[in-house]
Amino acid sequence: MSSIKPLVLQGKAFIKMIHWMAQFANFEMEYGLWVEAMGIMYCKETHDKYIIVDAEGITSGNLVYVETSPQQLAEINRIESQLQKDDPQIFAGGWFHSHPGHDLFYSGTDTANQSYWQNSNPNGVGLVFDLTKVSETFIGFKFFRLDGAQSQSYHEVPYTLYGFTEETLIEAFKPIGIDIKTIHRLAKHLGLKTTEGIVEFDKIEVPETQDPVSTAQKYAKEAKTAYYQGNTNKALKAYRVANLLLKEVKDAEYFELYVKICLKLAELCVMNDYPETAGALIKDVKLLTQKMGLKPNLYVGKAEILMGYLAEINKDLEASLMHFNKAKTLFEKGKFYERAFKAEDLMGGIQWKLNNREEALKNFKDALYHLTMAENKNASKKSPTLWKILKKGLNAKIRTVENQRAQSGIEKV
Repeated sequence: MSSIKPLVLQGKAFIKMIHWMAQFANFEMEYGLWVEAMGIMYCKETHDKYIIVDAEGITSGNLVYVETSPQQLAEINRIESQLQKDDPQIFAGGWFHSHPGHDLFYSGTDTANQSYWQNSNPNGVGLVFDLTKVSETFIGFKFFRLDGAQSQSYHEVPYTLYGFTEETLIEAFKPIGIDIKTIHRLAKHLGLKTTEGIVEFDKIEVPETQDPVSTAQKYAKEAKTAYYQGNTNKALKAYRVANLLLKEVKDAEYFELYVKICLKLAELCVMNDYPETAGALIKDVKLLTQKMGLKPNLYVGKAEILMGYLAEINKDLEASLMHFNKAKTLFEKGKFYERAFKAEDLMGGIQWKLNNREEALKNFKDALYHLTMAENKNASKKSPTLWKILKKGLNAKIRTVENQRAQSGIEKV
């Protein structure tokens, strides 16, 4: 009998698992149509690792059945035989399934399924994925094993990612509808390879043009396209060109366009560790917006959010909280309720990190209030599913704080 070995997940297998499960639950579908999906993980063993190298989906439905049907078993064996033609060491070594919108755990049905995999192989492992759990700091899945092959109790299994880059996450999560900004921050949080090279802003050349506004708009469009394609460096450079072109335009008609591009560029700079450039852009935005009266509640509020992120990156949580609170006040004043919700949510996260349970609870409840106000005002701007997901996430945070605010040693929601 083989010993328990460290678990490794390869990027190729991860992409195939997520793509299969995305067919049955994604953010473009109505929440009520989401169903679970299941598949098999194909593995290899070395002397010191248990490696998930491939995956194939086999079923979906409201329940993932305890017993594998003869037809499904035949399909598992067929795929295994096909993979073994290229590598005889590959075998069916575990299973994956989704809990869309229901959290990461093993039900009674799941423990029975897991028992099948551990009966003959103590390394047999299961993965549970919930698309609503994907965030800037969490990849959305956990691995589990039973405490014994016939046990009803189970435990989480640590793992290592292999062959993962930001591009891996982009390819995997695209059919689910995860925002590219979230993916980029997740990649940075996981320490994955992101964009190549360093952008040297002082060496970016501005093209000669007779029409700086139109040229700036063209570069801004190119930047947006590059960003959504995952080419962050190209986006940074193009936004910088647009920013520099518009900075020389003295016509007040285009000041607001300049502010918008400054904020876009500043946001990318915050996300990609260019704090000095971000700080200078934010300063420009605040000065020009307040001087010209350009929707200060909106644009200064956005600038304060970015300053809050910068402070959080620098581990100054009190300063971060102050900036998020300023943003919230401005958004409330301007009746930008969805942005006020986001600011309150960020404040709740900071209060939680500071171990201020009561304040965190108040922030999350206020965030829920603002989210409800935003839905009432802008219901048609988002799908009903997305509003439900946002509310569900906040309610989960509220329940967590209510259940654990008296406890110590908990770092984050």
